[in-house]
Amino acid sequence: MNKELFLILSGCILAFTIVAMCTGPIISGLIGPMGFGSYGFKYLNCKEKSDTISYHKKHGASKEELKQYKREKNVCLREKALYGLEYSALIIDLVFAFVCTLLGLLHVFDQGKYFEKYTGLIGLATGAIGFIMTLVYIVYNGYIFTKDEEILELFNGNYYKVDKDRAFAEWDNSKKGYKFKYFDKDDKVKFGLRPTVSCLGKKQYNYQKDKVEDLNDDSELKEYFNCKISHAIIRNNQNEGYYYLNANEQMSYLHDIDKKCQKLYYHDNPEADSISNKYIFDNWLTNIIFTCLIIVCEIGLAFFGFLLFNENKGSI
Repeated sequence: MNKELFLILSGCILAFTIVAMCTGPIISGLIGPMGFGSYGFKYLNCKEKSDTISYHKKHGASKEELKQYKREKNVCLREKALYGLEYSALIIDLVFAFVCTLLGLLHVFDQGKYFEKYTGLIGLATGAIGFIMTLVYIVYNGYIFTKDEEILELFNGNYYKVDKDRAFAEWDNSKKGYKFKYFDKDDKVKFGLRPTVSCLGKKQYNYQKDKVEDLNDDSELKEYFNCKISHAIIRNNQNEGYYYLNANEQMSYLHDIDKKCQKLYYHDNPEADSISNKYIFDNWLTNIIFTCLIIVCEIGLAFFGFLLFNENKGSI
């Protein structure tokens, strides 16, 4: 029974690793225009980020500015680490699983009885090594997936985190300015949060029929089509999440200057009316799920490898 379970677990790791490699953000070239962005991870120059921090320290940069530079450096280090981990962890898993599957097949058909204990040792060792490598990869991968908004800013365009209606800011009459719906009050450098990869599965970042202009309806009267604003127009003179334009006046509708925009909608995001963001989200999430399955199977492989060794340790 131990031999059969050893074979099943090895085969599962092999299959799951192939899926993980096909959906991995680095190996599959998932991120960036036509996938080129992810390969750039290999050539990220994090030393340059450190030199930038040193330079700005000497020239009197503010704490907020230094915080931003340090964040960029940490993002660079994580992304460069992810590149190495994805290749090393998944290739190691693939090779180890292939070897263990071949050995398991031999023993299930009662071949190579004399080296079953060595197969058990190989399963124990490869399961343990693979578990550690894959676990570290999952930690980095999951953190970037859920936390690093800069990854999309670098490779998929610079756009803001938006609500379900695709609005990123709303007018506050008391402040005479538009307030970002999502912002970090402790961060005086970034004035609007960007979405993380984990946000991209939501409908506001993908094609929505009701958000695509229909020439047969009254779209010119809708706020969404009249109150879009590009990133180039937005000025970084915010105060606690507010920014101002047009001399602190509320923005007028594009097609009706007598009407005012209560909300603002981000214009420079061509991916919002495609399915590319959903594709990135689905593939990345699939990779995380299957790598989690891999480490579960590797625990089992190590366990049954130990049992296989233990029941044959007296043999020559």
